[in-house]
Amino acid sequence: MAKRVIATKAPNLDLPVNIKRIGEFVRFKRTTLDLTIENAASLCGVSKQALNNIELGIETVKLITLFKVLNELGVSLWFENQSANNKEEADDEWL
Repeated sequence: MAKRVIATKAPNLDLPVNIKRIGEFVRFKRTTLDLTIENAASLCGVSKQALNNIELGIETVKLITLFKVLNELGVSLWFENQSANNKEEADDEWL
């Protein structure tokens, strides 16, 4: 009998990103794609344990492993320059 994949709810993307939140999003994406952890690990070219560690937010995961999983699941990361926003706010305070 095939394993059933239960979709998890999406993490709050309005909060700052950390390894735990990335892991929650990876699990959300995997379950949304209806992939078991075994199938997703095979698709991504990583071990089941490595994928499990990413989903649990384990901090010792290799960066290259994390990016392999993100790329294969179609997840993109974007950066925002916080210092530029803070500088504007700081400049406004001195007016």
